[in-house]
Amino acid sequence: MSEAEQNSEHKLSKKLETGISISKEISSLFKELILLSLFIMLLIWPENFNSLLTRAGFEEGSVVGFKWKKQLDNTNNDLNGAKQIIEDLKLRINAANDVLKKVHASTNDAELKKELEYLVGKNEEASQAASTADTSIARTLQSNEPLITLAQQNLYSDSTSWGVREHLVCDKKTLSLR
Repeated sequence: MSEAEQNSEHKLSKKLETGISISKEISSLFKELILLSLFIMLLIWPENFNSLLTRAGFEEGSVVGFKWKKQLDNTNNDLNGAKQIIEDLKLRINAANDVLKKVHASTNDAELKKELEYLVGKNEEASQAASTADTSIARTLQSNEPLITLAQQNLYSDSTSWGVREHLVCDKKTLSLR
């Protein structure tokens, strides 16, 4: 290999190193601009920052000490709704059983009494299953309560305690600044 070819290769290698160095600097600058824009958004619109990110599809996050957990609140609301439906169903089952027992007491037809007893038994099984589900939901709601309280405390914590950290971690469900 001649000296001219080696010199040409050396120049190409230097250009490549310079290009890589410039691209690293540009990506670092881009990262810093993103962090700065997030920080400015937090300062300008602290009330809207959470809703902006949750509408964007993030379900939880921690940015400059600002935390939220959308999915936990949604799950808790769904559980409260399911608990209410189960309680309503238990009341309806008990009312239906009361009517079935009255009909059972007032009839003399043995075959009808047998069918009514079967229905009362099935309704009691359904009522017990509903009670079991209701108890499970109540336990889950109780275990979620400290998490929700913690998330709300973090969400509404003193906004003067902030700082810039080094890394921004982002995936489909989570945004965090570390």
